[in-house]
Amino acid sequence: MLSRDSEFPRIMKNGRTSDGDPFPEDRFEDPPTAPRPAPGGVKPIEVTFPTGEIFLPPGKATTAGPFPTIPITLPPAERDPDIPRFSGPHTTTLLVEHAIASLDGLPADTIRAALSFVQAKPQKVAPGELFEDLRQRTSFDEVLRERAEGWRPVTRRVFADVFAMPGENLAAMDAIVCIALLNRPDLEQALRAENAVAPTVEQLLENRRILWQYPPSGTPLTPPYVIVVAVESTDTGPAEDVVVRIMSSLVTAASGYRLPRLAAQKSG
Repeated sequence: MLSRDSEFPRIMKNGRTSDGDPFPEDRFEDPPTAPRPAPGGVKPIEVTFPTGEIFLPPGKATTAGPFPTIPITLPPAERDPDIPRFSGPHTTTLLVEHAIASLDGLPADTIRAALSFVQAKPQKVAPGELFEDLRQRTSFDEVLRERAEGWRPVTRRVFADVFAMPGENLAAMDAIVCIALLNRPDLEQALRAENAVAPTVEQLLENRRILWQYPPSGTPLTPPYVIVVAVESTDTGPAEDVVVRIMSSLVTAASGYRLPRLAAQKSG
């Protein structure tokens, strides 16, 4: 914010504006000396900008002192009652970890009911097809993002129709989503890719696999020359730890579906 003593070369000259009218005295306000009270009793956040330079038109650059402290009031955060399960970069990993914990915590009757719905004829779904079946036939983002109790009524109705199950059996619906996540055919690859750490140049020089090269190997070259290669890091340590930890906690149950060890024991 500018004070009334500040230069304003673009519109003010010799005490008058560009159209010749006297420059009003109240065009600018002095910087506030204290934060103004925020409405609603919300405590303001004080933000102080660092000392820097203000660049005016050519020849007008000047060094400014510390900028004033400006109170910024943020409204209270409102939470949607249907809070998404997860957010952030590791979506697949968090979904899978949640699915394992949820299935292990369910009673045996709920797990058996969920398995019976996905295995019942004529809509029987093979383990490796269940994840894609949800993607194609349901509101996929919604059923992954929220528990069944937070789904829209139409989403619950369509989900129940797909698996010929009662629309009020929300626990079984959640269990089916969890089972689908754990039986995703490319689960290992997805976990590995999601948890991979970008290698440094030094790591690529030490642990790499050449995927492509130009000119091709064996091409006669005359100095000076440049060889372009595309490499892939072979150091998958951090990602492999996550993959091993998750996949080692899963077993193939008698139903043919991949389940957490405890849930598989409950399913019989």
